[in-house]
Amino acid sequence: MTMVKMYRFYDLETKKQFEGTNAEAANYFEVCRSTFDARVKNGRIKREPIGRKDNGISNYNEKTSSQAYKRVLRKQLLIASFG
Repeated sequence: MTMVKMYRFYDLETKKQFEGTNAEAANYFEVCRSTFDARVKNGRIKREPIGRKDNGISNYNEKTSSQAYKRVLRKQLLIASFG
């Protein structure tokens, strides 16, 4: 599972407060991610780290090819590079 950073966000103009990830906060403040990042950078939204959480997404891709298949592919690549 993948760990993501959790923040406490505070919008200085609307006085809204939210705790969550960057993507969740962008949805909460109803702006696209690039606009949200610009507001954080410009100081309109304050961001304070509060911890980490598991987002439930696995970053491990299962291997679908066997070792024998990989050997054949490497051999074909080697032949093609000299041919």
